[in-house]
Amino acid sequence: MRLHGIFNLINQLVEPFITPLSETYAYPQLILPPEASCKRYEALCSAEEAAE
Repeated sequence: MRLHGIFNLINQLVEPFITPLSETYAYPQLILPPEASCKRYEALCSAEEAAE
């Protein structure tokens, strides 16, 4: 076993257990699936070309 593996095992034993958050968030459900739109990216690229 390598030294890094030994350090990893020791850290797993020494570090405290982190309890998961009890609060859950109710995010709104998507009605329509997201769609990619390249219009903004193309506008940024054309603005950079115009600036040069």
